[in-house]
Order: sequence, then structure tokens, then C-alpha cells
Amino acid sequence: MNQLNATQARGDWVRARRQALWEAIVDVFAHRSGALLPLDEVRSRLNVRGSHYRGLQHVPLEKIIGSEGRYSDFDRRFLPLTQHGAERWINIDKAQMADVNLPPVDLYKIGDVYFVKDGNHRISVARQNGQIDIDAYVTEYDVDVPLDPSVSMQNLLLKEEYSDFLDWTQLAQLRPEQRIELSELGGYLDLVNHINTHRYYMALERQGPVSAEEAVMSWYDNVYRPVADAIREHNILAHFPGRTEADLYLWIMQHRNTLREQAGEDPGAEVATLDYAARFGQPRTFLGAVGEAAHSVSNTMAQRLAEAARPANRRPASPSLDLLDFMEWSHIDAVCPGTEIRFSDPHDYRRLRTLLEEHRQHLAESMKREVRVEDAVGHWCSQLYQPVVNVIHEQNLLANWPHHTEADVFLAAMDHLRRSGPVTQPESLTDAVVALQEQHHEPEKPLDTLIEGARRLLRRRR
Repeated sequence: MNQLNATQARGDWVRARRQALWEAIVDVFAHRSGALLPLDEVRSRLNVRGSHYRGLQHVPLEKIIGSEGRYSDFDRRFLPLTQHGAERWINIDKAQMADVNLPPVDLYKIGDVYFVKDGNHRISVARQNGQIDIDAYVTEYDVDVPLDPSVSMQNLLLKEEYSDFLDWTQLAQLRPEQRIELSELGGYLDLVNHINTHRYYMALERQGPVSAEEAVMSWYDNVYRPVADAIREHNILAHFPGRTEADLYLWIMQHRNTLREQAGEDPGAEVATLDYAARFGQPRTFLGAVGEAAHSVSNTMAQRLAEAARPANRRPASPSLDLLDFMEWSHIDAVCPGTEIRFSDPHDYRRLRTLLEEHRQHLAESMKREVRVEDAVGHWCSQLYQPVVNVIHEQNLLANWPHHTEADVFLAAMDHLRRSGPVTQPESLTDAVVALQEQHHEPEKPLDTLIEGARRLLRRRR
């Protein structure tokens, strides 16, 4: 029996190593990282307020995503990456076959995920044998930033910014229910600026000083929460794939300022939120329902919003800071001469930069060398963007997308496709453009019809 167990355990080891190789190949083609997270790297980027021992627990194996010292010996699925430790692995597998009680592993918990202090081989064998959970002695680090099993080194920088933001604002203590997560770097600095601006106007109104703590709570309760509540109530996030509530808050607040300047009156959080979704949300079939709710306001405000929406009254011709930053970073005017990329929402230049940075990373991985920004932009322009623009022109699609540009449609197609993974082929993009046109588009309704629909909706709610 011992010899049989030994033979089977060695076979299990060979299969685990073979599966590790296969999974590494799949990860490359899926443009994802299969690496374990180093505990020290994660701990150094987050504000750890303390730790406490939680004792013996049953821990789901899928929530163990990192290690204190063995993160290069195993992948994210705890498959062995090297021959190092083969005999130890095999002996643990034999022990499990013989029903030997193995000691619990030692884990650190951060958020909703775990890192191995001791027991990497036991966890690897357990996962290979189909176990769901494992006994572990757990020590928890106290952090304010939520971590879940999807966290990677790529988005750890965002978690670090979030941690710094919470440390500066103390918002996690002041409003424990908060969950302000962004999908792009730099956004938390914008939130800090929002809070400082709010504090300034509070002091003017009060004609006296306002503490940082009071300003943070007032901003969250009276500025951020109304927008977040409108996003949740009307399920706005469903129409901005891959984005977060905090992403939309930043964009909606800029849109709200634009509406205030155009109409001479603040439209309020809900109207600004719904008007933004009506103009820029996908799919376009959402326009009718959002438009009704967005314009369920007084006739005066509705007329002002109508003036703001007319083609003749476009955004100022002067280039936005987003556009200038994008041009300076990408040099797209030199790399892609004659290619004009215009968005109806200036924030989309930030989104495009993120897409181009991802495209650059994919090129570097496939070519196994560093790729310059200019080279990545040139490749993207000729292989992805221009073929899509050609289809848009050939089929005259913009005629059915009023107040939108080729770049708007391109981003909509990217959002449509990225739900299933990275986009690298022009054929899939052009097909997505046509699919969006055929499946999701409906003509925009006249504003008067929307307002009348809003009135009927309001009457039904009374």
C-alpha cells in the first residue's frame, strides 16, 4: 500500500507540474497574471492600523492568493512552478492518502484574502486534491481598504492610492459604510480637491473656520452620497461596463458643473446623473428611460437643459486639459498624422490613455521586449482604430448616433467587447460596432416627449 501511495503521489506531482505549465500558457494568452502576491509588497502599500490573532478557522482555499516567502515557487492556483520542494510535496500527498492528520497552516488575513506564513506545500496538495477549505491559524491585519480574491499587482497601486486617501480623510472611521473605489490612477487626488473646495465654500458660508473632519463628513453626506444614491437607484453602472461608482461620481460632477454654467442654475445630483447617463451611457436603448427621469423637473429647468443639449450649443472650442495631457503623452499628431480623435466627453481621453497603456503592455508581452509609447500608439492607430473608423464611414453609422464622434463609437465598441477580455483584433472591433448599431441603438426621442413621459411617471408615483 505504501509503495502504491508513493507511486500515485509522484504521479500527482507530475500532473501538478504539467498543469502549472499549461495554466501559465493560458495566462499569457488571456493577458492576466497568474502570480501569487508577495505579502511584504501588499503590506507596504496599505495603511496597516494593527493586527490581532483570530485563532483556528476554516479558510476557503480560493481566498489564499499570496505568500510571505514562497510566492515565486507556486502560481495563483498554488501549482508548483519549480522542482524545488518536490519530495516535500510528495510526502504531504502520501500523508493525505494515509489519512494522517496534518497540522493547520499559518495564514495572514488582509481584507477578504489570505497570505501564507507557513504551509505552502500543504495548500498546494490540498488544492490539487480538490479540497474546498483548510484549517488555519489566522492573524488578521487591520486595513481600511477592501481586498478580494481578484486583486492583482496591477491594481494594487489603486489600492495604495485608496489607502492613502482614507488615511488622509479618516473617512473609514467617520463613515464606515463608505466604499469609494476608482478604476484609474490619480482619481483620489481629484476627490481630495473636491473635499478641499467644499471646505472652502463651507467656510465662506459660515464666515468662520471649518475643521477637516467636518468638511470630509459634509462632503460625503451632501455631495458624494446624493450622486452615489442616484447611480444605485437607477442602476447606472450597468451602462458603464468596467467602471465604478466613484468613477461615475467624478465624471458626473464635471458634467454637473457644465450644466450649471449653461443653465445658470444647479440641476442637482439626480438630474446631472441621469442626464450624463442619457448622453454617454451604453447601450443607447437606455436613453429613453433615463431621459424621462432626467427631465422630470420643472419646465424652466427642462428648457435650459434642452438648450444645453442642442448641437448648435456645443462645448467650448478651447482644448480641455484632458486632451492636452493626452496629446503630450501620446504624440498622436506626429505618430498618426491625419488621424483626428475627438470625444464628446473630455474624460474619455483618460480612458483612451488607459486602453493604449494596456495595448502597449500586450505588445511588450507578445514581442518579449519593451515597447515605446509612440510605437504602441502607432500600432493601435493602424491596426485597431483606423479599421473601425473606416467601417463607421463606410456604413454611415454616425447618422444614427447624433452628437457623437467616431471615437465615441470606438470606445463603446471597446466597452462592449472588453467584458470578455482584452481586445487585440480589428475584426472583432468592427463586428462589435455593427452589432451595437443593430442591437442596441434606438433613435433619441425629442425632449418634449421625454418631459411628458416624466410627468406621467411622476403622476403614477404619487
